[in-house]
Amino acid sequence: MLAVITGILFLVQRQSGDQLGVGTDLSEIDTRTLPQNEFMKSAYRHERTLFITVHDSWLERSVEDRRETIKEIIEKPGFKFQTIVIMNENGSILENVSRDGNYLEQGK
Repeated sequence: MLAVITGILFLVQRQSGDQLGVGTDLSEIDTRTLPQNEFMKSAYRHERTLFITVHDSWLERSVEDRRETIKEIIEKPGFKFQTIVIMNENGSILENVSRDGNYLEQGK
């Protein structure tokens, strides 16, 4: 639920074009630092959650390939994300996975 609320706040901020405040825990991540980044449009961190907006081609990949990419991101040295939320360009959540193994696949 927290991930959904945070995603909505992210999208509202993005659409309004406002600059982020100094005290925010939201920051942009360079997608070039992520595995399989050719499928990614943008990435943002909010505290310990990583939100990745992907192109439509993300869903053309097999479930196994998508899960492997998410696993690589979670295990990437220096990244300490608890949750990764994958969204399409319309803001719909496609996949949501936590470090402790809970996986909720909403896209096919």
